[in-house]
Amino acid sequence: MQKYVVCLLLAVLCGQLLSAPVYAAKACASSDIVGGAKSAAKQAARKAAVQDWRNRAALARGPIWSNWSVAANRQVDCRAAGGAVQCRARARPCKELGSASGQSGGKYKLVK
Repeated sequence: MQKYVVCLLLAVLCGQLLSAPVYAAKACASSDIVGGAKSAAKQAARKAAVQDWRNRAALARGPIWSNWSVAANRQVDCRAAGGAVQCRARARPCKELGSASGQSGGKYKLVK
């Protein structure tokens, strides 16, 4: 009976380990980048602000750092501004480790 219980517990544990999510390690810059845009429609302003963030991140750090979905502390704030909507996209650029540009340098923080 003890062997059966031990085997059952090991099977459950192994199943949970195999189904655990896998996170890609990434290196992040030490400071945020801010992008912004203004448009008549909120969705358009939001999309343009994120695109502006991507452009600024690529100029500041290189294209490998301009992926919004990999960035840390992402936030987009929008507000009415003179009959239009002004949005600001703010995030810390990150790159996935093992990317074409190699591993991170000393001034970047490893996050998971």
